[in-house]
Amino acid sequence: MEGLHEKGVFTKVKCVPGMRTIQTRFVFKIKTDQNGNITKYKTRLVAKGFFQQKGTDFTDSESYAPTSSAVAIRAAIAIATEYDLEIEHLD
Repeated sequence: MEGLHEKGVFTKVKCVPGMRTIQTRFVFKIKTDQNGNITKYKTRLVAKGFFQQKGTDFTDSESYAPTSSAVAIRAAIAIATEYDLEIEHLD
């Protein structure tokens, strides 16, 4: 955790009075090649968001995360290719 904090992945903040903190857990995965040999170990920290209560821990305006469908992305790439346009990715 300290390594992630040093790299600026997240910042520690004080808990706002009256709000609960969200519990987290690590999810581990072993990646293998086609022969079953281990190629890398991966882990990610996930939030247990199902403990949150609407209106108390979050509001609709704070939790909106737009996503695109694979069909829409493929269509955008096809149009960019047809018209020789450059594609940039924003995260």
